[in-house]
Amino acid sequence: MALNFDISKVAMFRNATLANDDTMVNLDGNGGIKSAGQYQGRFSDYRHRTDTQRMNNNAVRTELLKALGQAFALEGMTEVGGVVRFSRQFMDRLQEILGNDVLKRGDFCVKDDGLVKSGRPLTKRRIEAILNKAMLAGKTDFDVDVYMKKLAVIKKEMKIGEMPPKELKSKSGADLFLLAEKLLHFLKNDIFLAKQVIDKETGKPAYVYGPKGEKVDKSFMRVNPDYLDMLDSSFDPEKAGYSKFQTRGADGRYVPFGAKAKDDLLKSLIYFELIHTDEAPIDTKDITSLERQKRYIASIAQQYAQKIIDIYFEAKQTGKLADFKAFISKGVGACLEDKGKKLNKWQTENLKDETVSQGEAMSKAEIAEFERIADLHEEGMAPPPKTSDLVYGVINSLYMSDDTFKDKGEWKDFAEHVKTKLVGKTAQIVTPVWNKERNQYDFVPLLDVRDTPVTRPLTSEDIDEIGEACLENVLMG
Repeated sequence: MALNFDISKVAMFRNATLANDDTMVNLDGNGGIKSAGQYQGRFSDYRHRTDTQRMNNNAVRTELLKALGQAFALEGMTEVGGVVRFSRQFMDRLQEILGNDVLKRGDFCVKDDGLVKSGRPLTKRRIEAILNKAMLAGKTDFDVDVYMKKLAVIKKEMKIGEMPPKELKSKSGADLFLLAEKLLHFLKNDIFLAKQVIDKETGKPAYVYGPKGEKVDKSFMRVNPDYLDMLDSSFDPEKAGYSKFQTRGADGRYVPFGAKAKDDLLKSLIYFELIHTDEAPIDTKDITSLERQKRYIASIAQQYAQKIIDIYFEAKQTGKLADFKAFISKGVGACLEDKGKKLNKWQTENLKDETVSQGEAMSKAEIAEFERIADLHEEGMAPPPKTSDLVYGVINSLYMSDDTFKDKGEWKDFAEHVKTKLVGKTAQIVTPVWNKERNQYDFVPLLDVRDTPVTRPLTSEDIDEIGEACLENVLMG
């Protein structure tokens, strides 16, 4: 069975800013790592290494092993009084996953007492080699940078060249991976989804955009930031002549929204692929409709790119790569939605591994939802349930139907099961707020820019955001 890899567990190593490959690292004491100088070669370093340096080197190596163990959910790691020990079985399994050429087990020198004792420094080069192999060896939640690295491996193995500047020569075979690359670039550079946060300065709800949490939306189409500022100031932006929506112009500057200009720009950004944006239409009278269409476009683009890359590695692992290449050599559908559907169908019919990454699980009902729309529910239907109600339902079902969960009390024990059931289902997004009087968590709706509850398909991150709070309420109740 495929192994899941939770990239959030290695964030301190992934997100570190280090000068170059030979930069040595130590723990910074604040949950991160810092530079500890430049590596000058093993023998030079060994002659001048102090006891303090050895201790610091062992500490950061221990933290890396611990993070990898948590990310892969490996057994054989214990922590008592701040001292972390690793069993021989733990190290054997990690070596099996990563390979000794990448892990370099001797550089950790874990003996029978389970402690890291080598004293050798850890460099940026070694960290990146280990993390890159780990991300390829295990299934991960969707992360653009991670999937770009996975795709780079595929391109190298298939001898695929650079992305063409304007459009693809074909819509089959290797070109389908170039389409995935184009979509990953689109998700990274051209479309940023709004997320509501609490402004640290004002203490009031505010919106940020994209993975970096920028205050200004830099998507290829967006709600005019000046229009929103006018609304916040209780002025009428339309009377003042501000356009509600904007599209990025040919020179990179934003111009008043035009449906044709937006469609032409979108097509150029995704290799002229057909995507049914009419499933989430923009209504110029409804300021929230543009964000809904952005979410629809982003979900379809992500689903295709993630699916074709994941299937490649699953097919390779199960000896069916030749079959998969034969399948895609004929093309996999006309529109982007259909491509995602047919890739998923091939995966279901040809790959027996039922383990899925936390961000990609889809039941038949969820596939139907994916084909229909990403964040709308049919007119006239009852409102979708709150995310918290869905999570409660799965947790309670596990408690009642599976005795192995009766003694479980941590979110990590339930997370994968809950996500497998719920990722992709349409729900009202909520956030947990501690209620001191009731001694439990309340769940308040996430609101959009017009104070309307946000409803869309659930992501792994949505579920993680409230999972621990739901479980704590269940245990306390």
